[in-house]
Amino acid sequence: MWRRYREATITKTLAIISQKGGTAKTCTAAALIAGLRREGKRVLAVDTDPQANLTAMIGGDPSGATRGLYDVLTGHSVLRRAVQTTAQGPIVGADSRLAEKGILHGRNAEYRLKTALDSVANEYDVVIVDCPPNLSTLTYSALTAADGAIIPAKADRFSMDALRQIAATINAVKSSSNSRLQVYGVLITMYERRLTVARLMRDKLEEQARALGLPMYATSIRKSVSVEESQITGEDIFKAGHSNAAADYNEIIKELLKQMD
Repeated sequence: MWRRYREATITKTLAIISQKGGTAKTCTAAALIAGLRREGKRVLAVDTDPQANLTAMIGGDPSGATRGLYDVLTGHSVLRRAVQTTAQGPIVGADSRLAEKGILHGRNAEYRLKTALDSVANEYDVVIVDCPPNLSTLTYSALTAADGAIIPAKADRFSMDALRQIAATINAVKSSSNSRLQVYGVLITMYERRLTVARLMRDKLEEQARALGLPMYATSIRKSVSVEESQITGEDIFKAGHSNAAADYNEIIKELLKQMD
């Protein structure tokens, strides 16, 4: 009995979700993976985005020639055999097959990812799930499997519109398939605090998040060329040298560790 309880509670699964592109969602997922690994955590990355950007970013195979999440969700592989080993850690990779219609169908299909992750719960401390940048069955599946959600957002008008949609999606998941789901925070990314308009939009975004009942991280991720450099070099943002973005993500990691405790 003790072992079953331990396996059910040891892993924290975090969904990185944004229902619009250009919010550094995948870069944030990669930074959290790297930062948590630096803190000694056993981290598994899961890419649910058919664009497979996270898979490519951390050195996985996005071609579909290697077992990945598609094979797990369609029942052609158990999750453990779909884990790829990369220099930046293990990942269950994505590929374009995830864009096929109907891969998640049938009774209790939204629980398929959660069930797969439960099978390896005693092997990892944290699972980071990079969600698609739109509302889909894969998004619902990721949120159903998650303990917490982090919402990257830019300080702009379009992120304010997307935030309302995300709040509605999260509330729908909480009421239907995952009552334990919590929003850990809205995270402002690519922030240029010297710009008056950026500070104004951050204030407005914070006001809207409060109205929607969504917490907001006090630390914003400043815009930095190191983010793009890490994508080009294939190294994580902390190995790219000192940068504002790396320092900001370090602060988020500290807060995230407290939240998960």
